[in-house]
Amino acid sequence: MSLQNYRQLIDQICELTMLPDPASLYEMASISVRGINFSLLPQENAGGGNVQIYCGFGPLPKQQREPVLLRLLETNLHLCTGPGSPALSYNSETSQVILVCVLPLEVLEAQTLLDMLGALAEMAKQWQSHYFLSEDRSKAPPPSTQDTRRHRQFNTATTQP
Repeated sequence: MSLQNYRQLIDQICELTMLPDPASLYEMASISVRGINFSLLPQENAGGGNVQIYCGFGPLPKQQREPVLLRLLETNLHLCTGPGSPALSYNSETSQVILVCVLPLEVLEAQTLLDMLGALAEMAKQWQSHYFLSEDRSKAPPPSTQDTRRHRQFNTATTQP
């Protein structure tokens, strides 16, 4: 059942975005949203299954790695708001910072997922621009209310009936 749910989600995403050949994305969907690369993979379980989402943020900078890594850890703390929360990580195989999220397919709608991917893409662009550091690179910019609300919407996919 979970693979069927995943395939239906991919079919709906392709319909909304006019991507051809949804069947070619069933094993792993590699898509770009606002110039940011995402991978979507099915994850089977006893329920309706999950979708694993990987968002490529890019490589760590060569300069100021320690403040950037600390900022990533601090950002993880703010992202952790409950089940379905995204987490930042590092993929040593690709030398890239990635954001990972696992969401249940049972309650996930294609448009909701596309909206989430759009928010993640904006977050990735912010990281690529300034690594979540302020212009003087010595302290973080204050988190905005809009950013907090955007991150909380990832949990809505796990709590809607």
